[in-house]
Amino acid sequence: MKLKKLLLSAAVMLCMSICLCTSALAVDLEDTRFKDKSWDEIMEQFLADHNVTADQVTAGFYNTVTEEEYYWNKDTLMYGASIAKLPTNMLYAERIYNGEMEFETKIRGTHYQNLQYLSLVNSDNPAMDTMVRDLGGGSYSNFRKAILPYIGVSEEEATSDFLARNFFTPEQIMYSLKLLYGNDEKYPGVEYCMTLASPYDYFKQNQPPYVIAHKYGWYTDNGITYLNDSAIVYTPDPILIVMFTANVENNREVLADYCSLMCDYAEYTRLTRYVDECHAQTDLSLDIHPEFISVSSPKTVPAEYFSWQMYVVGAGCALLVIGLLVLLKKKLLGLMTILLALIVIVAGGGPTELAILAIREHTAEQVVADFEKAFNSESRGIEYLTRCDSAMAHSDGTDMQSIVTNKVAESFDLSIGKAERTANHIMVPVTVTKVNLEALHTELQTAWEPHLSALLKDAEVTALYNEDGTYNFAILEQAHQLGFDTLMDRWDEYLYTEDTTLCLELNYTKSLTAQAPVWEIITDKNFLSMVNY
Repeated sequence: MKLKKLLLSAAVMLCMSICLCTSALAVDLEDTRFKDKSWDEIMEQFLADHNVTADQVTAGFYNTVTEEEYYWNKDTLMYGASIAKLPTNMLYAERIYNGEMEFETKIRGTHYQNLQYLSLVNSDNPAMDTMVRDLGGGSYSNFRKAILPYIGVSEEEATSDFLARNFFTPEQIMYSLKLLYGNDEKYPGVEYCMTLASPYDYFKQNQPPYVIAHKYGWYTDNGITYLNDSAIVYTPDPILIVMFTANVENNREVLADYCSLMCDYAEYTRLTRYVDECHAQTDLSLDIHPEFISVSSPKTVPAEYFSWQMYVVGAGCALLVIGLLVLLKKKLLGLMTILLALIVIVAGGGPTELAILAIREHTAEQVVADFEKAFNSESRGIEYLTRCDSAMAHSDGTDMQSIVTNKVAESFDLSIGKAERTANHIMVPVTVTKVNLEALHTELQTAWEPHLSALLKDAEVTALYNEDGTYNFAILEQAHQLGFDTLMDRWDEYLYTEDTTLCLELNYTKSLTAQAPVWEIITDKNFLSMVNY
């Protein structure tokens, strides 16, 4: 169990970092696939583009952060094929969590540890048949009754027809994914095995830069081909997705493109949400998401910027009072005095351009300094790298998650060049040094293999299986750890720099009162793609 958590957590944590780094490149706020469109409209266009009719698919989408949830043909039952292996393994895994059995417990003569691996990683049907016979006692309906709690269906709701067939709705499998997400302790081994399954097919065919834990299914019956997949996808806002297809000619392409589309959609909604937060933010806070920082000037305008104006306005007011008094006795002299007073007030009073320019100069310099300080703070981005609950114990007692988190924070550097000011804007040249996490992720997939081969050549290690037939996870654990250490030793090779221009916009009041001007950072897509780990 330690290994499973170790490998799943390391992969999830590193690849989540990648998606935060690269996902902003895939979408922007003007993306015509999503802008001003509902989820249903997005799906209608997607199906039309792939020449798929509305009744050939069922689908579901759930954002674990915003809790957005959408379905296509929500209540339509479709043949699930090997999708059934997901709730089945969740049932057994929960028994282990409850202390009712262990991984070494034999199910009809086979250790459950092997059944879990074979059924989820290899989608092995004999392994599944063993579990179906064990749960159903020879009755398929009894097996279906046993997994009802893991698909959100009560016995009262389950008709005899539903219990007799391997059919599911997208909402039922989404229910399974919701139970599984974030509950590796309750369902040990399930999500880890799903991350290993079919790495280049189904939802993973387009190779999106995210960890994907999926359970797929494929079956042909009476001339109809069913191809399905269900997954937890660790986008910056992790999402749960489901799609069933029936007799779709380009079914693998449809599944892969649906996954890519939903990843981009999740990123699009995340960016729009954060931009809204940016617009609502008026004060600097190093605790907010650093992609969107607004910095306010001091709450009171420094007196030296307008003290001379106060004297001029005061003199003008005094002249106005004198003029009014003189007007009562000498009209001409009084009118001349009042006119002079008005000239003095207009010339020197109010928010003159000179005063405003002085304030702009002051707050702009402060904003640039605070902005650079915020982005280079040690805690930058750490909130994104702490979503994995599983502990990752390294051989030397340190924590792998801390190793990567600290290296990302230490490696990230943002430097700001000389600002150019025009009217209400400041254009700031920005250089960012950061880590190519996508490249790290790619190498992580195979970095352990040479170490495994070397370990297997050791005279004391003869196979990946123990004498009792259980899988020898200790060897894989050691190989993965050695691969991880190799990448950490070569960390500097993955550093690179980017240059862009950041725009600061000035929003200010025209009254020299307690409300001071405010500079805000305009977060265009180029800037977001640079800093968005």
